Amino acid sequence: MSIIAVVAGGQFGSEGKGHVAAQEIAQAIGDDRTVLNVRVAGPNAGHTVIDEAGVAYPLRTIPVGAAVDNRVVCAISPGSEIDPPVLFSELDLLRQGGHKVDLRVSTEATILTPEHKEQESAGHLTDRLGSTGKGIGACRADRIWRTATRVGDDQELVNSLRAAGVTLVTDWVSFIDGWTSSYSTEIVIEGTQGYGLGLHSGYYPQCTSSDTRAIDFLAMAGVNPVGYDVEDYFVLLCCRVYPIRVAGNSGPLKGETSWEELGLAAERTTVTHKIRRVGNWDADLVAQAVKANGGPGVVRLALTMADQKVPEIERMSGALIPAMNAYSGLADLVGDVEFSANARVAVVTTSPSTCLWR
Repeated sequence: MSIIAVVAGGQFGSEGKGHVAAQEIAQAIGDDRTVLNVRVAGPNAGHTVIDEAGVAYPLRTIPVGAAVDNRVVCAISPGSEIDPPVLFSELDLLRQGGHKVDLRVSTEATILTPEHKEQESAGHLTDRLGSTGKGIGACRADRIWRTATRVGDDQELVNSLRAAGVTLVTDWVSFIDGWTSSYSTEIVIEGTQGYGLGLHSGYYPQCTSSDTRAIDFLAMAGVNPVGYDVEDYFVLLCCRVYPIRVAGNSGPLKGETSWEELGLAAERTTVTHKIRRVGNWDADLVAQAVKANGGPGVVRLALTMADQKVPEIERMSGALIPAMNAYSGLADLVGDVEFSANARVAVVTTSPSTCLWR
């Protein structure tokens, strides 16, 4: 059986999932595994990846693996929403940067239209809930009502995708089975949003329009991990040292502070470009996210943007344990996180393109 890694968020999104997914993909390729990188959900979340040339790609639809290595097979799953202009724009951007982009798209994925965005605008979702207003919820509502248009229903789009070199997958079950049955492959499922944004995580109505746990991303990707050993299936749960929420009426943020008080430059969201709200570490939220994503036997924590708390490790890469031995601040940070979350820290990011691995 293949290895299955799910990259999920443990807070309110923007936890560096794109970076962590890219690092996991690079590790798998280094171990001589063939990689399938599956992106799930819709283009209301931006995942930024930096390629070997130092170019940053803020991707909203195409999996980050497209910028990591030309050998990565990328796929957009049946449980995803596709905004065609965004997809074609990212294809052009990546290929202009010298990336091959071997992309497979499920014909069962739902097409997101301008009308979906207009519906959310008319419903004032951005002002009411802090929504990105990109039409994802409206698109999913159409799917539930069975009025949505799938990729395979739009022959013009099908022709355009084929002309762009995209492979359409009509039998997703067989496609995924071919990957899971191989012992030399790894499937990296790139989740979106964060645990606290899940529809049933307790922050309703300031939440997204689906659940956001690893099990939900597996369902969207059509991957069943039942029967897998712990060593072959794991969740990389990304948690940033200072959690954020999007601007506006986006819901509670325990320990909310300001970028000025933290002495850090203000951050803006990838999609809406608004300044993010920021808070201090919420141990209870992360501990709950660990349980919801499978518990300590399955979850491996990815502690992101750790250099914001331990500046000495900025841009460090390599092994985590020697770095912890050299820097007491890092050792204390990792120890505190592991104790409060009841899960092991497996990766610590030290910049947008570097990390330390255990």
